Amino acid sequence: MSISEEKVLDVLVYVYEEFLCSDEESSLERLQKKLIEAGFEDASIKHAISWLDDLSNASSDWQEGTTANPAGGISSFRVFSEMEEQHFTRDALGFLHLLCQNGLLDRLSREWVIERALALQPDTRLDVEQLQWVVLFVLYHYPGRERQFESFEGLFFSEDVQMMH
Repeated sequence: MSISEEKVLDVLVYVYEEFLCSDEESSLERLQKKLIEAGFEDASIKHAISWLDDLSNASSDWQEGTTANPAGGISSFRVFSEMEEQHFTRDALGFLHLLCQNGLLDRLSREWVIERALALQPDTRLDVEQLQWVVLFVLYHYPGRERQFESFEGLFFSEDVQMMH
């Protein structure tokens, strides 16, 4: 049975709103229980938790400095593969480029946004709204990018984000 990508994103949004934004510590078991109580399917919950776990593991790599020049310059030019281009709407690709131009994403965080977006919805096109949630999660987990996270979070939850794309 195929897991609905929209449902996985719904789980991630719920996790962000109910757990990441609160000061309350939550165990994995408690999180899973709350998600089941909220009516999410087990398969979607497992996929979302795995997605977050992979992102958390990546943040450990970022912290350890396993990549060369992690801060990177934003002047680099990214050529998308045909498969990547098909995975994002034109507006979503433009939005991603805009975030890089404005310094909210560096080269490494941009690559993780792309990787996490592909892992979230391997068979469907991501639109701007869906991409925004992926960006929010990547910046939340990216050490040293707290200012960018706060800027993006403020923008994301304001009406101005609709005017950017």
